[in-house]
Amino acid sequence: MSQWMEYAEKKGDYLCELADEHIRCKEPDKAKDLLGKAIGWYKKAGLTDKIEKVKKILKELS
Repeated sequence: MSQWMEYAEKKGDYLCELADEHIRCKEPDKAKDLLGKAIGWYKKAGLTDKIEKVKKILKELS
């Protein structure tokens, strides 16, 4: 995996962790925004499996 793809994956993972914290703090709107950004980073890294997981979480929040 290239450095760029590794960076994009780490960035997406970080955004998901941050979104999880907002979910626990009862801030779903901020969490949805962060999860949407995470999907963008995962797309850049070509990680379709992680994209599907994040989409499932977004669907649960809606």
